[in-house]
Amino acid sequence: LLYWEVIPSLGFSQGRMDQYLYPYYESDIREGRITKDEAQELIDCYLLAGNYEGELTTSGTPMTVGGVKANGQDATNDLSYMFIEGVMHTRLPGPWLSVLVHNQMPDDLLIKACQLCSLGTGQPQFVNNDVMVSQALARGSMGGPTISLEDARNASPQGCFELVIPGKDSGYFYFRMPNLAACVEYAMNNGLRRFDNQRLGLETGDPRQFKSFEEIQGAFTKQVAWMRRNIQIAGNYVERKVIEFTPTVYESALIEDCIEKGICREEGGAYYNFNNGGAVLASTDAGDSLTAIKKLVFDDKKITMDELCDALDHNFKGYEELLQMLLNAPKFGNNNDYADEQVAWVLHQWMIEFNKVKNLRGGQGCPGGSVMGSYVPEGKIVGALPSGRLAGEPLVDASSPSRGKD
Repeated sequence: LLYWEVIPSLGFSQGRMDQYLYPYYESDIREGRITKDEAQELIDCYLLAGNYEGELTTSGTPMTVGGVKANGQDATNDLSYMFIEGVMHTRLPGPWLSVLVHNQMPDDLLIKACQLCSLGTGQPQFVNNDVMVSQALARGSMGGPTISLEDARNASPQGCFELVIPGKDSGYFYFRMPNLAACVEYAMNNGLRRFDNQRLGLETGDPRQFKSFEEIQGAFTKQVAWMRRNIQIAGNYVERKVIEFTPTVYESALIEDCIEKGICREEGGAYYNFNNGGAVLASTDAGDSLTAIKKLVFDDKKITMDELCDALDHNFKGYEELLQMLLNAPKFGNNNDYADEQVAWVLHQWMIEFNKVKNLRGGQGCPGGSVMGSYVPEGKIVGALPSGRLAGEPLVDASSPSRGKD
């Protein structure tokens, strides 16, 4: 029923399967209704069924093992190993597996996960459980009901790795991917997109007239605020249509407070109504661009803003020497505080803006970092950047360093 209700079920999380299935497994083993080998075969068959190419095929149904119990003790059990073993047996694209890593994790489970990793299947995804718990607690301080420590310890990755509280969280997230590289382009072109000369950003002034790096940063923050506003408008529109046309009645019945309130999760029925999403795109492109401007224009004074703007306008054709200077400027991901500082600053600006977002369910917006493959098509419409990236090239994948620059 859940699969039918949420099609297309991108990010349909199966949660911590080793935890909620273990009581049934333990009972069947104890009563002699099944052997461990038979249980392993059932898990293998289940994983095979998850790859069935039919009407119920999903784009991603993550499952999670490991982690801790609500009391903070290690939660590893037989099923933790058996799900990893099942993925080793089937070696199929999905369902993809997350392993919650923490400081009490048994060495044997970590070794088992690494053995799976060595097969080259791209699985499992290692998730720092201690960080996830702390982030869940921090999220609970952002508005709405406070997340208890017990609930935080039960958190699970949803979709790619977005945080959700199973059975209590609305679990809703809408992909809003702010392109921070575009914000740099708008700041360096007075709100215009070079790809088609459309004014998609704010008029923040002619950058050729900027006399300080702070003016560049100021223009960038205004573009970020403008983008956040537009993304919020679009997100609210999507939420209204979801409420109107696609309420998930059955799924809502399984989430705490929906029945008590008499409304679906889409309308705010869940106990927690955080809004995942806001997956920030091209933070490294933006940070490396600001680093290059700061270093070469304002600190070392090796180039002028006029020269830089001319080079960007021409996609560096005829400006090859200047391009090499930009490419050789400090880059994120090299243990260089000078470069890392700007990427951190860029992300902080987006955090400030997205923290202003409230969804229609009364929940707090929570920024994320999973951009999937969008960095390729999004890059096609972004012009040349001060980082030395050429027009139309793919942007940086999620929060990675620039390609070939780490």
